[in-house]
Amino acid sequence: MSAPLTKWEILGSEYVFSTKWFKIRKDRVKLPDGQIYDEYYVKERRDWAAVFCLTDDDRIILTKTYKHGSQKIIYELPSGSIEDNETPAEGIIREIREEIGYHVDINGLKKIGVVLVDPTYVQARLHIFFSRDVKKVYTPEDNPLEIFEICLVNKADIRNLIWNNLESFPESQVACILLALDYMERSDKQ
Repeated sequence: MSAPLTKWEILGSEYVFSTKWFKIRKDRVKLPDGQIYDEYYVKERRDWAAVFCLTDDDRIILTKTYKHGSQKIIYELPSGSIEDNETPAEGIIREIREEIGYHVDINGLKKIGVVLVDPTYVQARLHIFFSRDVKKVYTPEDNPLEIFEICLVNKADIRNLIWNNLESFPESQVACILLALDYMERSDKQ
């Protein structure tokens, strides 16, 4: 029989790397069984948000972009980091406007929930939203680190797109899309 699960005790912490995008923290931790580990690394980053958007003709907006960490071109829902002075809803509305030029009305934005992102080594949460009837009204901002191809996917085709391109979808995006589809199905039944 194993001992009950408990949090680790942090005996000390120091930052070993820091940028405006993230920090790497080295913790000295004591495990519940008394063992001490002097070097447990944690990446701290801002929370971020993603939104499952449906256009007025029932298509899902995905972006296709290069991600250097994986060195792959991937699919994502519109998403981005939340600034210090923003709520998650304000952050995702700003990100959509800046990155892909779409407008989302805050009154039509529904929060689905929050998930942890790689909780073994990352201290961040992903806020998941849903919105209908988004419209292309802005010109996206020019950012050489964020070049997107916008993909409008028929709602009926999204699961097949994921299955046929699984390695091109980050796990958090698969979770967001499946949760949003479930949210829609539950909302439609009410």
